[in-house]
Amino acid sequence: MEFSQEHMQIGGIAKWAKVIKPQVDDFNPEGLWSVELEVDEDTQEALTSNGVQPKKGTENCFVFKRKTKSRKGSDIPAPLVFDSQGEPWDGALIGNGSTINIDVSFYAHPATAQYGLGKWLNAVQVVEHIPYEGKGWDHNPFKPVGNGPTINEDETDVPF
Repeated sequence: MEFSQEHMQIGGIAKWAKVIKPQVDDFNPEGLWSVELEVDEDTQEALTSNGVQPKKGTENCFVFKRKTKSRKGSDIPAPLVFDSQGEPWDGALIGNGSTINIDVSFYAHPATAQYGLGKWLNAVQVVEHIPYEGKGWDHNPFKPVGNGPTINEDETDVPF
């Protein structure tokens, strides 16, 4: 793989893709689009040999980000997301294990020596989609139990 600091397309396996809805937390109160990308050995070598550092504690997983606001407070649009045929994505959340390609730009910054080149996420192409299945409290964690009461029971059956 040939390295290009200005514009590069990289393929791999997505983890923690936040490219449809930005992640908002204490560290990123304005929001941040990001994706972790597990890459093959050749890609890992091309990136690391050119000053791009992998995620701490890994060798082949890189985090690519894009802010939602500039330093001056202007909105920065989301990265473009496309399907495998280059058509605009339908908006479905992208689950861990999906195969994606990303388009990214690299840049130097004051802490490049310590943290490696900065990585700016431009676009994402979903090659093989694994739907995101949230494990948060937005779903019912319970399985049906016996013949207990249901919300759909006729009110005339209530014994009191």
